[in-house]
Amino acid sequence: MPKEGKHSGTWVELRDKSDRRMSAHLSTGDPFCRITEQVVDGKMCAVVTTLDSGTFDIVVPDLPEAHSVLLFSSRDRAKTRSLNAGKLIGRFELKARQRAEEIDK
Repeated sequence: MPKEGKHSGTWVELRDKSDRRMSAHLSTGDPFCRITEQVVDGKMCAVVTTLDSGTFDIVVPDLPEAHSVLLFSSRDRAKTRSLNAGKLIGRFELKARQRAEEIDK
């Protein structure tokens, strides 16, 4: 399981109301699309891009006790090409859900 300040990359954590980690998923790609492949002078190469804004989806397990999703990333990794430690860059509380059996009543 990746840990903030110790591991690099991008990952999400699902937390309960007591802020205990319920699950974690390490991304194998860059959801921020900071590095793109482009053809330059007839050769394929990696190019660092700067994004002002954008969106992406995160899929997490649907657990009744889940309260929030935390997003960690080595934000400046693409700029420096070094493996910096991941830091918390976003915390999102999950909205209350109605169970299917409650909706059917």
